[in-house]
Amino acid sequence: MKKAIAFIAMFALIAGFILSCQKAEGPKERRELTEAEKARCKELWEGRPDKDYTKDEARYLREVCRIPWAKEPEELVDVMRWWRDEDDHWEMMYYHINRIMRLRQTWKPEVIEALKRIALESEYVQLRERATIALHEIGGRKYLPLIKEVLRREVEERGVTPESRKTVIYWAGRILSEEGEYEYAFPYLMKAKVFRISSKRKDRRAVPYAMKALKDKDEGIRLDAAGVLIRAGGVEDREKAFEALVDILENSKDGGYVDQAIYWLGELGDERAVPVLKKSLSRFDPEKDFRYDSVLKALKKIKERKKK
Repeated sequence: MKKAIAFIAMFALIAGFILSCQKAEGPKERRELTEAEKARCKELWEGRPDKDYTKDEARYLREVCRIPWAKEPEELVDVMRWWRDEDDHWEMMYYHINRIMRLRQTWKPEVIEALKRIALESEYVQLRERATIALHEIGGRKYLPLIKEVLRREVEERGVTPESRKTVIYWAGRILSEEGEYEYAFPYLMKAKVFRISSKRKDRRAVPYAMKALKDKDEGIRLDAAGVLIRAGGVEDREKAFEALVDILENSKDGGYVDQAIYWLGELGDERAVPVLKKSLSRFDPEKDFRYDSVLKALKKIKERKKK
């Protein structure tokens, strides 16, 4: 009798394990959906603006439609196991990775492996950035070798793009810098023309790279280069930065870049910027345009610096 009970208990344990594995597999195969399945997926996904699904409907979305819908932590872990780039819905995965950083119960080995894969291999630059940040959030220095590889691949193999420069390259470089690995990151950051980290560190080695970057057609790069020259450069370097910033203030069509140029002119503290800044006030609505206040702050900084 005892043997029978033990056998039944063992069988139940094995059955439960197999069932849990099956549930964790997500979609069973990558195949072409039938017309009926496509219609059902469309009805669920496009016909439900409120996204209020039953558990069975949510499971159908994941297992049949390959839509990474997940609300509960265990569903999130499941999605991370099977999701690949070809499943699309990268915006949802971006949101999921942000959730993972906050939910410690999702920090399972299979999720870590998924984050590593995404950081190194995903074609979505936004996901590579999020996964890199998440790995550091979860494991700290433990994942620095992988983050080093992320930075190397982005610069040496993938080819630098405006988007990767602002996202994954910047964040990988920033993490490495904060963790004492700036020397490793420095050459890659310079090759990618990512100057904000070197600017913060006031690293004079970045000055010659920044001087060359002042001629770049990308206004964002020119702004970041000016920041390096202001914080780490000499008199002539700062003169070049001043000229570049005035050009962006007066000619850029990008409001954000104009605001950054105003900020850096304030940081520079050159009195020649005063008439330029005052003239720019006429372009901004004092009630609606944040740049109006930015100009006033920059003028105040220059005035205070003059007193010193």
